[in-house]
Amino acid sequence: MVANRARPEENHGAAARPRGGTTRESTVSGMRARPAAGPIAGLVAWLAVLILGAWVAPAAAQGRDPVTILVIGDSVAQQVGHGLTHLLGDDPRFAVINRGRASTGLVRDDFYDWPAHLDTLLAQRRPDVAVVAIGMNDRQPITAGGAYYERFSDAWRDRYGARAAALMERLTGAGVPVLWLGMPIARSARFSEGMRVINAVFEQTAARYPDVTYVPTWDLTTDEAGRFTPYARDAGGRLRSIRTDDGMHFTVYGSMMIAGHVMDIMGRVADLPPR
Repeated sequence: MVANRARPEENHGAAARPRGGTTRESTVSGMRARPAAGPIAGLVAWLAVLILGAWVAPAAAQGRDPVTILVIGDSVAQQVGHGLTHLLGDDPRFAVINRGRASTGLVRDDFYDWPAHLDTLLAQRRPDVAVVAIGMNDRQPITAGGAYYERFSDAWRDRYGARAAALMERLTGAGVPVLWLGMPIARSARFSEGMRVINAVFEQTAARYPDVTYVPTWDLTTDEAGRFTPYARDAGGRLRSIRTDDGMHFTVYGSMMIAGHVMDIMGRVADLPPR
């Protein structure tokens, strides 16, 4: 079964805030060591309308409430939220609610129960669209109802998929379209293999929900040979850092690249103001 996912030419990605600060970069024009028109074009297009002033449309802004974008998940989600905030700036037509939380996931619901917290968030305010990025902390067994599920076993995958489905059902049941981001490749080969398993569960689960779009991020952070790379070339040919030193998270530059791509995909599944 094939999930409702953005096509390869869209070159999906995930993004974030780096360790050590939140300084905005003044020049952003796209990045990839190899051709990747999708994410570069997405970032450039959104920044172009912002820089040229075409974004701000007072009449349109007064005619409707801001589009509310809810971002939930782990530290990768936090970074995606920061990227969206950097990209959209002070545009009055958008409101980014960044509720990502570091060290959380779908395995340890005794530590942080995402379905319960999502119920609270939805009761406070129904967003127009949700962006979910989660899974980085889930390379561990699941214990539930006295049962033990060995990490990545078939039973584990079934249980993990059910937990992802619980979030998808809450959001789509409230009429909220969902962009569910897959986890990116990591520097560690062993860690990356775990992310492959988790991503496969997400894609298969998302396929059951018409209002959930699975967004892969893997290829955005690999080189021509499909290997992890922390760098990419921008439109001017300069080599730019897109990953932090831990080999898992994203820099501000990388997060804004992903945010631009997310916004492009979002325009296909949600009612966004025109650029």
